[in-house]
Amino acid sequence: MKRDKTETSMIKVSVLAQQDYKSFEEYWTEFSPSDARTRLGKHWSKIGEKIYSDYISFGNLIASSPWELLNSLIDQNSGKVDFEFEVNVEEDLYSHIVSNPDKWLKLRCQRVLDSVDIELFRHDGKSAGSISDNNLSDGQRNTAVLALLLSQDGGPLVIDQPEDELDSNFVYKELIPLLRSMKHKRQLIIATHNANLPVNGDAEMIYAFDVEDGKGVMKACGGLDNPEVTKAILDIMEGTEEAFRRRREKYSF
Repeated sequence: MKRDKTETSMIKVSVLAQQDYKSFEEYWTEFSPSDARTRLGKHWSKIGEKIYSDYISFGNLIASSPWELLNSLIDQNSGKVDFEFEVNVEEDLYSHIVSNPDKWLKLRCQRVLDSVDIELFRHDGKSAGSISDNNLSDGQRNTAVLALLLSQDGGPLVIDQPEDELDSNFVYKELIPLLRSMKHKRQLIIATHNANLPVNGDAEMIYAFDVEDGKGVMKACGGLDNPEVTKAILDIMEGTEEAFRRRREKYSF
């Protein structure tokens, strides 16, 4: 989705056919030898990792699934699997496959789940990272998923502390423009401790709460033009000085 018409997309979603490793691992484990003490059993997980890696690297171009890639490597003439591994398990793997035809047929009929990846871009078009490469912080991952949710049509959306695990600069330059661009398309109800979100996100209605005797007490409600609301934000919320400073710079007052 885009923050507005003039900016680049904030996220890029990629769907990779049959590349969800957890799904692959589950099916591969079900096909494992009954005796984990054998040479094949001891290396079963590593063999699976190698098959999955080969499929990701080039196998998906020549095979419809990881199982069909493995099937293409079976050499009946030599009685082994044409498979390079750090230990000699080619014959053991072949023997396991031909000795379990029903389980092998079942495995070949299983479809590994697709892998969905989301790449997050900053306002200047540079990539912040993607979920798959683990370069995003927890807060940035949440922002990427939030952008995906906001790209869909729908009713009111309740968001709990979207600023968590994000530095103030990212909140101001990336998160707030995202929320501000969407508020005219659907209702956003946000619980936050960060003053930047209601102040620079141009919130239409603000409810300021404090805690008294272990209970939430509403101190003020209304827009930013309400002095009681402004005072409550200054007294209660985090980062208020920075929030109002940036608002003054934005609107030149």
